[in-house]
Amino acid sequence: MSSPSNSHSNLSFREEVFQDASRIWGVDRPGLKRVAGAFLMDVGIAAVILFRLAHRLYRRGHPVLSILVTRLNLALHGCQLAVGAEIGPGLRLPHPPAVVVGKGVRAGKDIILFQNVSLAARRWNSEDYPIIGDRVVIFANSVVLGSVRLGDDSRVGACSLVLHDVPAGVTVAGTPAVPLTPKPAAAGPRDGEGQ
Repeated sequence: MSSPSNSHSNLSFREEVFQDASRIWGVDRPGLKRVAGAFLMDVGIAAVILFRLAHRLYRRGHPVLSILVTRLNLALHGCQLAVGAEIGPGLRLPHPPAVVVGKGVRAGKDIILFQNVSLAARRWNSEDYPIIGDRVVIFANSVVLGSVRLGDDSRVGACSLVLHDVPAGVTVAGTPAVPLTPKPAAAGPRDGEGQ
């Protein structure tokens, strides 16, 4: 599994936003008009843009302003993305309400978090936050707790509780989450069927 990189943090705010938009829409260079329109019309993109702004303010030594932008994001979109979280480009929040990302979370590029997803530490005031690989999808009402690593291209099914590492390319689901095994190939008719 590749570890989330910090190359995203070297970009300007405008470059971060346009990189997010281009990855989400699958276009090379989205226009300013389209991004501005999406900010007004698409709550998921607006929430990501406000997170990027709050994170940038935090990194530049403006904690009060970053908290105000984070609170605005919470009030407008219902999601709480901690400014200390490091999330690569292409973050998608199709339905941002109740998404919670803790301050120590490290995530790669092109991750998708559906509504009511929590990425958090197991204990109060601890630093054991999840590390999320690239192209990970976490479906609705799922919780990932502690020093868990989700490998690249892994998926977490809806209503799951992830407490252990998930290898790259594996789908897990359940409480606690376990790997899903593929369905066996359909066999011919069973004895006595089709007669």
